[in-house]
Amino acid sequence: MEIRASASELTEGVEQEYHERSSWKLMDIKIVMLVVILVWNAAITTVIIVFAVKIKSFTKDINKGSLVKLLEKLVRSEGNNSKQIKDLEKEILKMQGDAKSYIQKVALMRFNPFDELGGDHSFTLALLDAHDNGIIFTGLHTRERTRVYVKNIVEGKSPIELSKEEERVLKEALTK
Repeated sequence: MEIRASASELTEGVEQEYHERSSWKLMDIKIVMLVVILVWNAAITTVIIVFAVKIKSFTKDINKGSLVKLLEKLVRSEGNNSKQIKDLEKEILKMQGDAKSYIQKVALMRFNPFDELGGDHSFTLALLDAHDNGIIFTGLHTRERTRVYVKNIVEGKSPIELSKEEERVLKEALTK
């Protein structure tokens, strides 16, 4: 038995097989596209449902007329809040300015100015503000009494001569 096929018969067979395979591929692509569209549709539907539930929870117990009133009230409230925030900012700036005159720099040193006494019972204390203005207290303790001296400090300097302990404490306070 001899099988002979002509070129046209072979060509027809190849073309038919090609069209069958192409139609399957085309059908596969259509199925994939359909699945993608269904997934996309499900995602959009989920987003819309979540959005609708949130809106419903925000607007529960509100009828149509009072929703507009509620929005107007929120706008007024936002305006009041903005004004209050600006007022608070002004108050904070004022307080920051005032705070520069408060004591911010402190230094203390205990020392023994006399050889006959034991212990560091004398002291020097510097109290300065942000502008390096303030006072220095010095307490000198002896067996008979304790004397306290106060010296004024203006812009980090004293109009009265300072002892070496006072200069040291002032320098320490200025570096803070």
